[in-house]
Amino acid sequence: MSIKIAQTGFRPKVPRYLPVEAPEFAKKRATARKALAAMDAPSDKKYSNWQRWQLDDIFDLPIGGMAPTFAIDQPDFATGYKTIAAPLSATIPTWPDHVRGYLMGEALPPDYHYFSALSGALYADGAVIVVPDGVMAEITVDFTAEPGKLNAFRSIIIVGKGAQATVIERMTCAQGQSLSTTSGAASSRVASDTAPTPVPFRDASDAMPPPMSSRAQSRDPFPRMRDSSASPGPSPGSGRNDKQEETIVVHGIEAYVSEGGSLKYYAAQELDQDSRHFAIYRSRQDRDATLDWLIGSFGAKHVQVHVESGLAAEGAESNVQALYAGGAGQHFDQHLEANHLVGHTTSNTYARGIVRGGAKAVYRGMITIKPGAHGSSADQNGHAMLLDNASHVDAIPGLQIDADDVVAGHGATVGQIDDEQLFYLQARGLPEDEARQLLIKGFFEDILKQIENRNVRDQFWRAVKEKLQV
Repeated sequence: MSIKIAQTGFRPKVPRYLPVEAPEFAKKRATARKALAAMDAPSDKKYSNWQRWQLDDIFDLPIGGMAPTFAIDQPDFATGYKTIAAPLSATIPTWPDHVRGYLMGEALPPDYHYFSALSGALYADGAVIVVPDGVMAEITVDFTAEPGKLNAFRSIIIVGKGAQATVIERMTCAQGQSLSTTSGAASSRVASDTAPTPVPFRDASDAMPPPMSSRAQSRDPFPRMRDSSASPGPSPGSGRNDKQEETIVVHGIEAYVSEGGSLKYYAAQELDQDSRHFAIYRSRQDRDATLDWLIGSFGAKHVQVHVESGLAAEGAESNVQALYAGGAGQHFDQHLEANHLVGHTTSNTYARGIVRGGAKAVYRGMITIKPGAHGSSADQNGHAMLLDNASHVDAIPGLQIDADDVVAGHGATVGQIDDEQLFYLQARGLPEDEARQLLIKGFFEDILKQIENRNVRDQFWRAVKEKLQV
């Protein structure tokens, strides 16, 4: 079964952004701009309807995008090949030969998705993270959105052969407690206004993996799919606030995981309530490479996130996961996808969310197994909990299987807190508030327990409690 969004043909006005940059990168931006002009916004007739929300001039804001800040925790930082974590704006002039092969590359070409084209045409900054072959590192990256602006970011994650990387992303509007967990002498910090040179490789040309385009065909290995789906319950909203009060964040993240490499990517979005967040995360994984996405959405009034893993060689594995918690006035639209391009690959796609106060959400899941991808294994589940009758969630799982000898399944549930479980806990002496909190934490436990870093796990749970007021 294939899920297809019923498009409205809606195309908001997008500003021209032509910063001074090297011709090759100006050409990439122009390509993204051309792709954007031919695309409709991801707006369907019933559930994420930009036209109904009167978003014709949604992007009519000044362009923003502050350079992110980083913290690196690498045990052998003093003696081994060093992880790079630097703003895109600093990396392009310093190492253009390395960036050009990845920026808007095979993992996330500009013509693949509206958010890829939008971020590619308008990015003001972003993150470049490179973990060399065989290195183990944890990198924290903090993005700060400028209020009243269209903040556009483009980020690249490159994990070398046999490397093990954990990336912790946080997106906020105002200063707050960081998801950074680094400590000790092994850590190295890079300020947002510095060039990458404080944390270079021992030899940058040797340590940086070659661009994917030099290791594979240059064409997009992810054929355009009959994109996602649609689902019920439009978000409340009778139009826009004053432009100066609104904050827009657009982010395109492309991840490349080389043979035998491992990447765990945790993202927590905690933007202010007057914000809108549009993001696409997409990967390309080589033989025996593993990638775990966990994308947490807690802030912003309008959130649309597309998360996808591309399993491009045998033995590749991926967990594509999302967690969301929303309150009054919020709308979440999350599309999770595992794309099996070759056989003998494995994926799990999993979403959990809770809404209250009239919040709306739609989860769209898709497993795609391409022709010839025999021996693939894929599972997909989406579960949601409603804390009141005014809230609404739609879960839409989908399968598109064009190969034999595969194992694939999906399931979805939407419901309220189980009254019998609540009564059971209260009968054993727990106050109702504590009993509800226990049930909510238990609902998220399947995802939270997979976060190996305890500090990050606690941060996710804190964000859930604050949003749901438990």
